[in-house]
Parts: sequence; structure tokens; C-alpha cells
Amino acid sequence: MSSLETLETQICALMDTVVEEAVAELGRLLAARQCSSPATVCAVKSEEEEREVTPRGGRHLCDNTITW
Repeated sequence: MSSLETLETQICALMDTVVEEAVAELGRLLAARQCSSPATVCAVKSEEEEREVTPRGGRHLCDNTITW
């Protein structure tokens, strides 16, 4: 095996490891995001509390819905 082939094999193995780690990290991030979804974070609020998290003419800070 030439040194170029050896290098190519090592690079491919490294890329496989990086991809595996990236997929695992994305899985952890997705699980964390689902645990802190807006449905669990935002409780039912009074109108006054709702105005506090909904800037006038802006986006709701919990679920990103447009409010007018």
C-alpha cells in the first residue's frame, strides 16, 4: 500500500468518526430541544402576561407565531 493510499484510508476513517460524532451530537440536541419545547415551557398566561412576551406587532417569544 502506498503512502497516498494509507493517507486516504486514514482520512476516510477520520471522516467516518467525525460524521458519527456529529450525528450523535445532533441526536442529543434534538432530544434536548424536544424536552424544552414551547408547549412545556410556556404555560397558559393572562392577557397581561401574554403582552409581556409578545412585543406589539412582533413575534411571540415562545412559539414564534406572528401577532398583530
